[in-house]
Amino acid sequence: MEVRNRRDDLLIREANQSDLPELARIHLVAYSTAHFTSLLPHDVLCDYYSQFICSESRASLLISTENGKEAIVGFAVHGEGIPDRLTRFKRHHAGRIFRTALLHPVRSVLKLINAVKSRLKAGPNDEPVDYLLLSIAVVTPGAGHGARLLDHVCADAARRGRETVGLYVNSDNFRAVNAYFGAGFRVRGYRVGQYYMEYCQNQHG
Repeated sequence: MEVRNRRDDLLIREANQSDLPELARIHLVAYSTAHFTSLLPHDVLCDYYSQFICSESRASLLISTENGKEAIVGFAVHGEGIPDRLTRFKRHHAGRIFRTALLHPVRSVLKLINAVKSRLKAGPNDEPVDYLLLSIAVVTPGAGHGARLLDHVCADAARRGRETVGLYVNSDNFRAVNAYFGAGFRVRGYRVGQYYMEYCQNQHG
C-alpha cells in the first residue's frame, strides 16, 4: 500500500524484506546506544525488524521523493501481535543477545533491573490494547516526519477497525512524550521508567 502525502515530495509504503538493511541503518541513526537494540549486531537488528513484516503488523516507510530521488527518511512499526513477536525474537536470538549483554555490562544490568521491577509492579489490568505502535524512527528530528508517521499509524488502525492505539515511551524522552500528548495520546499507566499511552479514535473523530 502506498499513501501520498499532502506534500508531493513525501509518500508512505509498507516495508518488505529487502528494506531491512535500511531499517537497521535508520534505527542506528535515530536511537542512541542507550537503547539496547542499538547494540545488537547488524544482522540481528535486521531480523528484529523482519518479525514485524507480516499479516498482523507492518513497518511503514516514509519516503522523500524530493528532486526525483527516493530516500527513506523514517519508519514506524505498528499493528497487532507485537508482544508475541518480541518474545519470539528474544527466544530465537537468546545467545547473541546474551553475548551483546556481556559486552555492555553496565547498560545490561540496568536493563535487567528495570525488567525485574516492571514484572514485580505489574498489575492485573496492565495489559495493553491489541493494536500497538512499537517505534517511530526518523533521520531528521524536527522535520515533521514523526508526526506524519503517527498520523498514518492512527489512520491505519482505524481502517482495520481498531478503536484504540497503544504505545510505551520512556518517561525521560520529553520530546516524544510531548509529541504524543499533542497528537491526542493520554497516559494510561506507568511502569518503571515508561509511560503507557493510548489514543482513542472515538474521542478524536
